[in-house]
Amino acid sequence: MAVGVVRETVRDLIADLVGRLVVWAAEALTIIGAPAAAAHAAAAAAKWAARIAQIIKQLVRTLQNLMPLLRRLGELFGQIRKKMDDLRAKGGGGDKPPDDPNKPPDSTGGGDHTQPSRDPDPNA
Repeated sequence: MAVGVVRETVRDLIADLVGRLVVWAAEALTIIGAPAAAAHAAAAAAKWAARIAQIIKQLVRTLQNLMPLLRRLGELFGQIRKKMDDLRAKGGGGDKPPDDPNKPPDSTGGGDHTQPSRDPDPNA
């Protein structure tokens, strides 16, 4: 987002400068206006270059402040991935669905699974 704002701002500044240069170029076509137009153009170009440089410095500073946060975010994602890998390794095959979802897990799947002592009451 910051890069987009800078891009649009620099584009607007350059468009403004080009518009002014066209006016000064028209003034320069007259013998009397040539020195004044050249002075205006040089001053405006220096002013806009300084403004663009300041905006780019601010962008670089923003990106430098963002880098430690992105590194930390990468570390956190690495920790989350490790935890997820550990959980999957403990679960043994938790990444695929059961063959028959209606069949209770067998005793090799871990846990304490008991069978009902009688048929369920249809009126319950």
